[in-house]
Amino acid sequence: MPHASRLPRTGRSWPVIAAAVFVAGVGAILVVAALILYGLYRRGDAFLDDVSNAFSPRPNPTPALTAKAVIVERLQEAAELTTMVYTLETVVSESQSREIGGFTIGSTELLYIANGQVRAGVDLSKLREGDLDIERRSGEPFGPEAESVTVELPAPEILGAALDVERSRVYDLRRSLFGPVDPDLQSRAERYALTRIVEGACEADVLAQANERASTAVRAVLEAAGAGDVTVRTRPPGPCRWPPTPP
Repeated sequence: MPHASRLPRTGRSWPVIAAAVFVAGVGAILVVAALILYGLYRRGDAFLDDVSNAFSPRPNPTPALTAKAVIVERLQEAAELTTMVYTLETVVSESQSREIGGFTIGSTELLYIANGQVRAGVDLSKLREGDLDIERRSGEPFGPEAESVTVELPAPEILGAALDVERSRVYDLRRSLFGPVDPDLQSRAERYALTRIVEGACEADVLAQANERASTAVRAVLEAAGAGDVTVRTRPPGPCRWPPTPP
């Protein structure tokens, strides 16, 4: 019997292979898309952030702080540097009279013993980089490389004043028959006593003493931080008063 001739299979295999590759490629795309959709479903915005971070340029590291910035930061951490505490006890009196027709018909007098403290020093939060002079290689972090540091401190001032209520008391209260009852009498005595205590501190030159001690304290801080040669300059004291005048 005659044999039937067979057609070569090579001509039909290439379309079949191409179709298989196309189907596989479409399947891979669908799988990737499914994974992305699943990631969005499970993680929401976090997934998008991860993708964005993967293709975004990384930020440059923060450069080292310069010497001036480091010194200012370290000193400002101390904020109000109290270097002098003045304690004083004083006795004050307050009185209130009652008058009718220009005649005094009664009076009340209070004798108050007050004990208080006045804190003096420098407010290092006012320190600025312009108050520093550093002789060293520019741009290097603060450390043993620094040759010398010169700092000019803010002017000394009264940082606080208060009565010690546990050690202060009304010593005597005298009221005549028609003397007024004034609930604010003791409060006025306390305010007057605090004024007297601040005046006493100012007369004792508390700001000048605070200036000297602030210079010593800041020098110690800078030397401990690594500065080899430290010069601390002080400013003349401003008005000695409390509370301070608003700017």
